[in-house]
Amino acid sequence: MQTKTLLHALDQACKLRRHLPSEPVIFHSDRGSQFNADIFKTELAKRNIVQSIYATGVGNCYDNAPMESFWSRMKEELRSQMIFDDLRHARSVVYN
Repeated sequence: MQTKTLLHALDQACKLRRHLPSEPVIFHSDRGSQFNADIFKTELAKRNIVQSIYATGVGNCYDNAPMESFWSRMKEELRSQMIFDDLRHARSVVYN
């Protein structure tokens, strides 16, 4: 994953939301280079979004647990359908 792709996804998510949050929103991420890029951190700050890896302090193993559980469950349920023809196909599988 590249930072450019991540920034595009962030823009799309914010457009769907239609307004910036008044209270900080937590963005789940790991410590990958694309998430630690200065430009990405700046864009999050502009939108009042805090990365989960910084929200609860260094070394807190519980900040990641709920999202890891979610992704584990998602992968288990979609095991036979993890390859999609296009974005429309992926959305139809995930949201149905």
